[in-house]
Formats: sequence, structure tokens, C-alpha cells
Amino acid sequence: GNTKNYIAYFQRATVYLALGRHRQALSDLESVISLKPDFHQARSEKVGVLIKRGSIEDAKMELEKLMKSDLDRAQDHLRSIPVLAQSIEDGDSFFENSDYANAIDSYDKAIEIAKWDVSLREKRSECYLKLGNVVSAISDVRAVAKLTNDNTDAYLKLSKLHYFMGEEEESLKEIRECLKLDQDHKECHAHYKKVKKLAKFLSTAQDRVNEGTAALQQHVFPGRNGHSALIPLL
Repeated sequence: GNTKNYIAYFQRATVYLALGRHRQALSDLESVISLKPDFHQARSEKVGVLIKRGSIEDAKMELEKLMKSDLDRAQDHLRSIPVLAQSIEDGDSFFENSDYANAIDSYDKAIEIAKWDVSLREKRSECYLKLGNVVSAISDVRAVAKLTNDNTDAYLKLSKLHYFMGEEEESLKEIRECLKLDQDHKECHAHYKKVKKLAKFLSTAQDRVNEGTAALQQHVFPGRNGHSALIPLL
């Protein structure tokens, strides 16, 4: 029974990884290792997931176990952990010294290894904002929202950034996502009212512009032989 169970868990973990659902994959890999501790491939996959999540210390502990039993598989991970740790350290140091361009370069290297580490994307988005690159900041915050469950803060931040960019429809869309997750979120409610008011104002203003344009286009001027002619003014 256990043999079939661990294989089923491992197969499902593989599917989860292909879908980018790392939390579920990690849970299944832990079940595999619990049922069959000598299944080194599962432990190697677990180390890989931990590294991609940026869980360096947990990855090191699992790697030590893997090195005792399967050094070849362990070698694949041995190189990436120090590079990741150094990149994060460099990025944080650059950030503290307000060197945001170099901080972004360091976080770029770290994210290449730890693509599921939400904190790295949050840090990089802050760097982008410091440099006035709101579009790239939005991209990182959107990734954070996708990588985490029920992240009202990410959707609120997205909405505020779109509002800052004058993109009221996008701002409205993101703040609604925030309220879907938490209907009683006070800050989301307050921002929703603000965005809704702006969207309504702009929509009304656009309607008036359209009405004025239509009136101009339908203005009738005298045509040849006394007949009226419709002159398009646009």
C-alpha cells in the first residue's frame, strides 16, 4: 500500500510543479519522503522547491541529508544556494545605500534562482518605485498577488499604482479583487470609493465630450442651390 501511495504522491507533486503550484507540490513531496525516506529523487525535488521559494536555511538542511545518500543529485543544488544567498545580501546592501539600480541587478539574479520568493519581488518593486519605474513595479506586485493566497495588500497596492498612473479602470478592477478577498477591508473600501468617484467623473466628462462632438458633426450648413448640407467637422 505504501509503495503505491508514495508513487501517487510523487506523480501529483510533479504535476503541481509543472503548474507552478509549489505549496501543494512541497506538501506532496514531504508525504513521499515520510513514506519512503530513501527515495532520493523526491528529496532532491524538495530541495529544488525550497530554493525556488527562497527558503535557504530549510534547503540547506535537506541538502545535508541528500549529500549523505546521493551526492550526484546534491551537486545540482550546491552551486545555486551560495549564489542566491550572495545575490540577496548584495541586493539588500545596495538598497540600504539607496543604490537602487544595482539592487535591481542583484535581485534579478536572485529571482532567476528563487522565482517563487515573494519577498524578492516586493523588494525589487520598491526599487523600481524609487527610480520612478511604476510599470515595472506593477509587474512585480502583480506577480506577488499571483504567488500568494488572499493577498489583499498586493491588490490594494496594484490599485493605488494604477490610480497614480491615471488608469482608473485598472485601478477599479484591482481594488474589487481586494474586496472579493475581504469585504470588510477598511483601506480597500476607502480607496474603492475614491477610485469609483474618479471613474464616474471621467465617464461623465467623456459623455459630455462625445455629446459636444456629435452636436458639432451634425451642424447643418447651407449647401448648393439652397439645399442643406451636413458638414463633418472632424
